[in-house]
Amino acid sequence: MEETENVGNGDAVNTPNEEVKVEPQKPEVKTFTRDEVNKMIATEKAKAVDEAKKQAEADRTESEKLAKMKDDEKANYEKVQAEKKANEAIKELNAYKLKDQTSQIIADKKMPSSFVDFFDYNTAKADEIEPKLEKLSVDFNKAVDEALQKKLGEKPPVGKQSNLDPDAWVNNAATVQKSWNKFK
Repeated sequence: MEETENVGNGDAVNTPNEEVKVEPQKPEVKTFTRDEVNKMIATEKAKAVDEAKKQAEADRTESEKLAKMKDDEKANYEKVQAEKKANEAIKELNAYKLKDQTSQIIADKKMPSSFVDFFDYNTAKADEIEPKLEKLSVDFNKAVDEALQKKLGEKPPVGKQSNLDPDAWVNNAATVQKSWNKFK
């Protein structure tokens, strides 16, 4: 008879001696009672109510503040608020443009598109991102080369290569033709 051993991942390995069957392990599922579910729902409901109350209170104090102000103070206050909103919109637009430029650079360098998510475009500046992308590109390419060398088990050739000249085949063909003509 053969003995079957579990190797840790649910797979069975046959070994001589006894026969043992191993079933794959199933993940344990957590079940909740009605009371537990009701408590979770009540907690989330209370959070939502608190947030709504805070927002209503902020709106009410804002209204009272505006009601107490004179017309010129209201106009000035509303102007400041409009400028804040405009600045936020400009900042958001600049972040979007910077993210788009970064994704173009990443595509040009043939790097994974997920690298776009490494930066916070709301706080980053364009002149900061380019050097970081360059360093990221170098490190990424180095890691890829190391992984390839590890997989292949050999290092790439080092030194001067004569095959780098794109017109080498033309020069080589002329040499071959001359040698061929000698034998005719």
